[in-house]
Amino acid sequence: MKKIISFAMAAMLVLAFAVPVFAISGVTIPTNPAPAYDAELAITPVQNTPSPNTSGVINVGGQFYPLPANYHVVKDTIVTFVIQYSIPAKGEINYNGYIEEENLALDLKFTNLYEIAVRDMEHEVDFDINQAKGTATFGVEFDSEGYIIVSALVKANADVKVVGEISFGDYTLEDGAVTADGKYVIFAKENSYQMIDTVGNKVEFFYNAKKQCVRIEVTAAKGHAVDDSPWLVVCKEFHGAAFTFGFCPVAEETALLTNTITEGAAFNELNAIFTAAMDYMGFKLGAGGQIWDSLFMAKIGAYCLAKDAVLLNCTENGGNNGGGKPPKTGDVASIMGFVMLAAAAVPAGVASFRKVRK
Repeated sequence: MKKIISFAMAAMLVLAFAVPVFAISGVTIPTNPAPAYDAELAITPVQNTPSPNTSGVINVGGQFYPLPANYHVVKDTIVTFVIQYSIPAKGEINYNGYIEEENLALDLKFTNLYEIAVRDMEHEVDFDINQAKGTATFGVEFDSEGYIIVSALVKANADVKVVGEISFGDYTLEDGAVTADGKYVIFAKENSYQMIDTVGNKVEFFYNAKKQCVRIEVTAAKGHAVDDSPWLVVCKEFHGAAFTFGFCPVAEETALLTNTITEGAAFNELNAIFTAAMDYMGFKLGAGGQIWDSLFMAKIGAYCLAKDAVLLNCTENGGNNGGGKPPKTGDVASIMGFVMLAAAAVPAGVASFRKVRK
């Protein structure tokens, strides 16, 4: 999954060196978390035999016992993890109709582990392990639950970390990507970017070969005060002769500036659509800069159903370091804290899940 902040940083670096002669620029990093849904995911480090500090048992593909809280990982030893998941039916996650089931996946990221191997799964699913990157992706399905048992070798005397995420969503602008908060669908066309809101209003940014914005059009959804034909944004940044801001109708790719509207119900509605898109993207007329893919990609976030992570400690002298903190992996604020070790989280005979609520 693409990292939102990485795209935003790249975009800001580009804009920092841009010559300020173009029409629009800027990007605002989204602060709204990706929507979360009822789903369950738990990662538990386990062993086959109990220890004095173990409580509870996990019965999946055999009996496993959660590792004690002071478990110490050692180089070239095997560590085993049980990953349990439950995913709601697709019909329970109706998000503007833009869910693509083929993008549903359970992704795992392993740190300081190698020779990653799947020992067992409750269901037959396709999976791909990239040993070089320390990742594993499983093709899970909606309305399903199951478990995956994974083992790996500790690479060095250092902390071991496993992060898991169940997510879905579009990942490329060309296919129509939904923004992290679901307010817009964004398309990258041959010479423009389209932003379509949840009711069908569209703002389209046209650019030249250098990705300089050369015109903006607004199309209102049917049933609004204006018809659904495009309206050209008329302003001095694009039309030097324009002495005031307004909109002019576009018919058969021809715009007559003499028909520009600058007030009234139609103007107010078009301006509200235009302003919402500009504010959402952080664009400003006359601010300078260029409009790159990264500006629009910065608004896109994969929908997360559930996340979980676990951290095992290691010290050079063989003792527990007494305070390893779990990694922070994502922006979904409603998710409960990460699993450290499941000794306290798994009651006898019951596997523990982390829940994400709407």
